[in-house]
Amino acid sequence: MKHETSGDGGFTLLEVLVVLVVFSLLQLALWEGLHLGLAAWKRQVAGSAALEQQVTAEAALRRLIARAQIGDPEVDAPVFCGEDRFLFVSSLDPGSRPGPRVVSLSQKSEPQPVEVTIGRDRAHRLVMRWRPWISGEALAGEEPYREAVLLDHVDTVTFRYQMRDGHWLAHCPDGLPVMAVRLHIEGVGPFIQPDIAINIITGHRWERD
Repeated sequence: MKHETSGDGGFTLLEVLVVLVVFSLLQLALWEGLHLGLAAWKRQVAGSAALEQQVTAEAALRRLIARAQIGDPEVDAPVFCGEDRFLFVSSLDPGSRPGPRVVSLSQKSEPQPVEVTIGRDRAHRLVMRWRPWISGEALAGEEPYREAVLLDHVDTVTFRYQMRDGHWLAHCPDGLPVMAVRLHIEGVGPFIQPDIAINIITGHRWERD
């Protein structure tokens, strides 16, 4: 007795192997595309966070330095104009946040005078240290500094100070008013301009307690 065989009995081993290879290649391409997409998304998120930090830092620097009291005979304010560090007296608006890592400030309704130091720390961060300041009293000497991190990944920061005659110096002579301050920052990425020039508002005053 003869048994007829049909050609539709199934796939050969070679056909199964070819299908598995093609499926593996498609799966590899899919995972590679997903990996590239996730990497691009992470870079975009990191870039957005860095840009937000830099915009916030520049706004804080401009707000504080514009109100600096330097060379004003009516305000006995401490000042140190260094090439890599700048100490001055300025004012903070009530409820303002000089940096993203400051928890809270004074709850008073008027701008408060503060002693501010801006410079780079050993962790390569641009930091602002500040404490309340009252002219002629020992409050600033007793009050601990608070700290705000303005920028991460800072290699160098250099200060220059413009005198009334228009010259830029690496320091400010005692008793002479400073018209503007320029910061040169390196190592913070492509978003922020490395040079930030800030004009000081002459005649700025605040209400002291």
